[in-house]
Amino acid sequence: MRATSRNARSEPTTTASEALTGDGAAIFRHACGLGLEGIVSKRIGSRYVSGRTRAWLKTKNPNFERS
Repeated sequence: MRATSRNARSEPTTTASEALTGDGAAIFRHACGLGLEGIVSKRIGSRYVSGRTRAWLKTKNPNFERS
């Protein structure tokens, strides 16, 4: 999981965390509850490739507000 926040100069920063497996909907609800911008999900076994693919999906928190 990556968490996006702002540093002291109000610039966006990104923090990476461990990969989570399980109920994606529950993980998304938890991320929204923490006030995160959203989550990035991928199909198990898919590799990262540059550009957009159907194996990776970004789901945004509809209530996220930038400060």
